[in-house]
Amino acid sequence: MSRDHVGVTGHYYFDIPFEETIRRHATRPLSQKVTAAEMRGWYRTRDVLDFTAEHIIGVTDTLDQTVVRILADLAWESPQPRVDART
Repeated sequence: MSRDHVGVTGHYYFDIPFEETIRRHATRPLSQKVTAAEMRGWYRTRDVLDFTAEHIIGVTDTLDQTVVRILADLAWESPQPRVDART
């Protein structure tokens, strides 16, 4: 749960119509395993969380805009390097 997270937590909802979701899905290798018909059964319009406010990311928001927004919202200047627990 987000209340257990240490630090700044952000919640984001991608408000993307089903048709656009399918178009984007078709560009991924997973589209060969998961069909549009299967996804139709899972898709819920405006299926936002009921326990927190979510920031809405719209269909016209680019990847770069989305990354910049999230980094700014969370007060991160740049992506944090991943720490490999094996080292």
